[in-house]
Amino acid sequence: ILTRETLIGLEDVGRMCGGLHADVKAKPHGSSMPGPSNPAMKVVLVFFLGGCTFSEITALRLIAKLHGLKIIVATTAITTSSRFIESLVEKVQR
Repeated sequence: ILTRETLIGLEDVGRMCGGLHADVKAKPHGSSMPGPSNPAMKVVLVFFLGGCTFSEITALRLIAKLHGLKIIVATTAITTSSRFIESLVEKVQR
């Protein structure tokens, strides 16, 4: 699925991995809450449990740009390369 030139099959990958997926469409009736600058723009909320990297966030930004989406990222932590190496060293020392 991911060998294609585009990311069209990305939703299928999420389904195969057992990830949760939901399409929610709502129109605010008389609401003063600001929405996306483009009313037709879909908003996608992505949760990373256990943390993510800046590279994963960058990849999501690219997907958002290519598909005209607004992506909101929520994560328990942002892992850097140095934190990753430190966690490996801690496990080896135990």
